[in-house]
Amino acid sequence: MQIDIRSNVAEVSRWLDDAQKKQIPFATVYAMTLTAKDAAWEEIGVMQRVFDRPTPYTLNALQVKPATTQKPIASVEFKEGFGGTPAKRFLNPEVYGGPRSQRSSEIQIAPLLKGYSYLVPARGAPLDAYGNLPGATYRRILSQLKVSRNADANATASKRSKRARKSQSFFVPKSGNMVMERRGKTVKPFLVGVRSPRYSKRFPFQETAEAVVVDRFNVNFEIAFQRAMGTSGFKGKWT
Repeated sequence: MQIDIRSNVAEVSRWLDDAQKKQIPFATVYAMTLTAKDAAWEEIGVMQRVFDRPTPYTLNALQVKPATTQKPIASVEFKEGFGGTPAKRFLNPEVYGGPRSQRSSEIQIAPLLKGYSYLVPARGAPLDAYGNLPGATYRRILSQLKVSRNADANATASKRSKRARKSQSFFVPKSGNMVMERRGKTVKPFLVGVRSPRYSKRFPFQETAEAVVVDRFNVNFEIAFQRAMGTSGFKGKWT
């Protein structure tokens, strides 16, 4: 998404003399960057309101790319693969609605299931403070089902591996519609297979950014212009 602010700048420039007008390109790119940073902070606040216990990973999913005089565009974007799943894969359904992408664990387990490509925790499954299954639990499931992409992590016939499975083990039943957990003599569903989940739009990402531009750009332009007028040797990029 790009928001055109040329009309704002043109309106301001009508009242400037020639010396001041020379600072407009520098002030504009700085104001763009300041406004993008304001938008990023507002987006984080919106995520905290619309999501149920968003993880730090989710709240850290945005990045600001500053504008320069060579490329006068500032943007707020979803990060790409910052140590795990690219942010747009799990946030795009919240922004636009529709189905979500498969998680890595679902892709690995899906060949064992019969017609199900997605999994949700069963009732009573131990969730973390953010309402999710811990990553360590997923890794243990992948290991015991022997579908981990890291072959060395898959369960073996070793005594250590057998001891781990004795206290808690996971398996897919013949029905192929879930992952079961066995603890001693107790067997119960742990992950349940579902069809592709569809999400309603609930993260107004674009609308939030547009509102921030309307509310903050002129203020930021004034700040940037005053700095440009008082800065010697300015090279056209502020961070």
